[in-house]
Amino acid sequence: MGKNGKIDYGKCLELNASYMPTKIISSDRAYIVSLKGNADVIHEHPKTFGLVNPELQIYRPSVIRTKKYFESRFHHVKFSRDNVFKRDDYTCVYCGKRDKKDCTIDHVIPQSKGGVDSFENCVTACFKCNQEKDDLTIKEWGREEPNPKRPHYLMILNNLGTIPDDWKKYLLW
Repeated sequence: MGKNGKIDYGKCLELNASYMPTKIISSDRAYIVSLKGNADVIHEHPKTFGLVNPELQIYRPSVIRTKKYFESRFHHVKFSRDNVFKRDDYTCVYCGKRDKKDCTIDHVIPQSKGGVDSFENCVTACFKCNQEKDDLTIKEWGREEPNPKRPHYLMILNNLGTIPDDWKKYLLW
C-alpha cells in the first residue's frame, strides 16, 4: 500500500474458496479473473478504472474470492520491533503522528504491570506519547485503548502499511 499513508487502490486481496488470504494482486488482474468467472468480487474500492467511455464506471476490486479451494500454507509472522512498526505503518496509535525516526514501541499493558512482548500488547508510539504514558495503563492515562492484533504474513511480505478496511477482517487476527 501507499508509503504516504494512503490506500493504494491498484491492489486487491485474493482469498481462496474458504476465505483464507492467499496473495495480493493488482486490481486489474483481479477484475480479469472475476470477469472470466474464476472468482467473485467480495468488496470493491471506491475508485473506478479510468475508461475511455466516461459513462461506463467499473469499480476496482478490493477483495476477491476464488471459486476453487487450494491449499494455503500458514505462515507465522515473528514478533519483532520492525514488524510492529510495519503493522502500524510507523504511525503513533495515540496521536497519529507518522515519523520513522521518532517511532518507539509502547506496551499497552506496561511491562512493570505484567505486560509482555507480543503483537497483542505492543504498538507504535511517538517518543512524546510514549514518555507521557510512561508506565501507566491506558485507563490511568485517560486515552482510548488501542486493539493491536497479530498481522497476517501478507501484510509484512508486501510491506503493507495502510490497508483498506475491507481487508482487515482477513489480515488481522
